[in-house]
Amino acid sequence: MPSMPLTLPSGQTLGSFCAIDQQPRVWTPEELELLQSLATAVMTEIELRLTARQLRDNYRRLQASETLRDDLVHMLVHDLRTPLTTLISGLCLVQEAGTLNDVQAECLTAALRGSETLLGMINDMLDVHKLEAGQQILVCAALALDQVVTRALEQVAQLASDRGLTLVTNLAPVLPTLVADAEKLQRTLVNLLGNALKSTLPGGQVTVAVHASTDAAAVHFSVTDTGLGIPHEAFDRIFEKFGQVAMHHTTGQKSTGLGLTFCKMVVEAHGGRIWVDSELGQGSTFRFTMPCRPPVAPSQPDQGVAAPH
Repeated sequence: MPSMPLTLPSGQTLGSFCAIDQQPRVWTPEELELLQSLATAVMTEIELRLTARQLRDNYRRLQASETLRDDLVHMLVHDLRTPLTTLISGLCLVQEAGTLNDVQAECLTAALRGSETLLGMINDMLDVHKLEAGQQILVCAALALDQVVTRALEQVAQLASDRGLTLVTNLAPVLPTLVADAEKLQRTLVNLLGNALKSTLPGGQVTVAVHASTDAAAVHFSVTDTGLGIPHEAFDRIFEKFGQVAMHHTTGQKSTGLGLTFCKMVVEAHGGRIWVDSELGQGSTFRFTMPCRPPVAPSQPDQGVAAPH
């Protein structure tokens, strides 16, 4: 009865692969070679199953660690928002309390602007977490798009001034009524405008444009800069969670890596899509389109509805 050992690469022998006949016989070299091949195939199958089991176990541990990390980050970020909001309110009160000299006013303005930036980052993290969990509800209403764009521009006007950049608007004279979440649409525009301003050298220009689709069923938005540009291979990655962080090593642009993720999730929650066109050294244009009415179930009302995720 010939047998072939079943041995792992580590040297551990699990057993033997045997061939049994009902009567004594002499095994030819060809038969022994075939037996060895069968034993090798069995050993390969065992190794694959052991590897698959190890990968499954590692994947489950990784999932558990990722869930724990996300829950911890969400808890910390949520707890940060309350004291930060209190800090901003206090700074605003100091700003209005009395006359400040130039140095005091400059320091207070810088502190207030930094606090508001940090609050925006925290809100992005919380909203991305909610959108990923399917908990974020869109509060939709008919919007005056010129007002939404104006408010977004007001939020980045100081950054544009500090960097010596020109903000340009190009709104179509007639726009269809867009039913959307005004606050999230405004934050989407602010994120895109902020990214464009940060990537554009002094003396450059950032343009926000809004116009209707040819069938007037959707509204197209774009934010164009004259900045550094983005390599083609990064077009998809920059919209991924923390994808902009990975881009920092190649472009030198600092980012939390969540702004564009937030934009993508908001646009897609409205039933739209977002993309970028860019050439290195020639600037970038971030575009997104939204249907005039967000996708809703037939039984849902038009106001204050949640778009499907």
